[in-house]
Amino acid sequence: MRKIIEFFKVFANVSGLKINYDKSQIMPLERIKYNYNKIVPECNFQWTEGPINSLGVVICHRTEDLIKLNYNKALKKMENILNI
Repeated sequence: MRKIIEFFKVFANVSGLKINYDKSQIMPLERIKYNYNKIVPECNFQWTEGPINSLGVVICHRTEDLIKLNYNKALKKMENILNI
């Protein structure tokens, strides 16, 4: 995590863009058996078991749920647009 944070800092210096950690969430891909906040205590990360939303895409652990939450929703939206 610390290496990732260092990368974000370098990216921010180069691009002028910064991550808003107060609005950001982290979803571990594997179950961590200890307190998440002990991983990087100096950062105020919001840990979640998911799902999370990133740029309109729902990200979760199960592939079946990814399809249901993203593809089917987009397909229905396109159908509604075409019906108009």
